[in-house]
This record gives sequence, structure tokens and C-alpha cells, in this order.
Amino acid sequence: MRVLDSTFFDRPAEKVARDGAAIQAKLDELILVTAAENSFIGIEHLTEEEVNEFREKCKGAAARAERQGRSAVKRTRAKARKAAEKAVE
Repeated sequence: MRVLDSTFFDRPAEKVARDGAAIQAKLDELILVTAAENSFIGIEHLTEEEVNEFREKCKGAAARAERQGRSAVKRTRAKARKAAEKAVE
């Protein structure tokens, strides 16, 4: 925590805000020029309630992705098992 104290909190508020805005602009650019999901751009301008709604949607999407991943692993294992059994025959 000492490093953060000396490098971040001892700076004037306007410098911190400007640096934060610059970092956000760089992140936005990276998201826009890659295949990353750009629905997060501008999230810092949402109300706390809107951020919480967005967070819940993300949790739901993560849970769905995890379930789909587990299903894919099960299907792949079954296919591999069948292929191995055929190879042994």
C-alpha cells in the first residue's frame, strides 16, 4: 500500500483525473480495434444502479459460458473415448 500512497494519492486531484481519463481512452481504443467486447465502453458514466444491473448480466453470461464449456468438455471426452475404443479394436 505504501507504493500506492506515494505514487497515486500524493498527486493533485486534477492530475489523477486526467491520467484516469487518458488510461480510459487508451483502453477504449484497444477494445475498439480488437475483437474484444465493446459494450463496456462508457460504463464509467453509468449510475451505480446501472452498473449493478450490468454486473448481474455479466455474472449470468459468465455462468452460461461456464456451463457451455463444461458441456463441450463432456462431449469431447465422449468422442475421444469412442475414438480410442475404435483404435483398440
